[in-house]
Amino acid sequence: MKVKLTHFLDELFESNNTFKNALKRFYPINANLEITGICKFNLFLSEELSQLSTNKSNDKDFEISCGLTDVSFLLRHEFKQEWISGDSEKALGLINLLRNTNINFEYLVAKHLGDIPALGLMMLQRKATQTETNKALNEDIVLNNIRTFALRLDRAERIGQS
Repeated sequence: MKVKLTHFLDELFESNNTFKNALKRFYPINANLEITGICKFNLFLSEELSQLSTNKSNDKDFEISCGLTDVSFLLRHEFKQEWISGDSEKALGLINLLRNTNINFEYLVAKHLGDIPALGLMMLQRKATQTETNKALNEDIVLNNIRTFALRLDRAERIGQS
């Protein structure tokens, strides 16, 4: 499955022109992202094409692989070097660029990618403020909430189609 990010990025760039110029310094970006045990996808960004795909790329610049609770490292200032393989300088530059933007990613994700990804992002942002002692327990709660929400959404879609 491939999702074009053109409209998402256009709106993002309109809200923050500095971000647009800063991101262009990293083009082209071909990165594999993996949340261990949940999903694997590829992000490709260039002047001509912007897409998110569920197929990993062998021709990647870098790969970030971490657990669900570790994804919040994008929101905090903590990360482990072993999560990144490949061009770590490019990966860290991109991560720092995302950290330093004042953009409502939840709204943009909900508008362009759907409610379930936005819910996941919201839960990860909430998780970023929690302590490490509750990490394993809270990861199960987040996964259960996402599954429950997805099931409810599927049921609502089936009812709407009949």
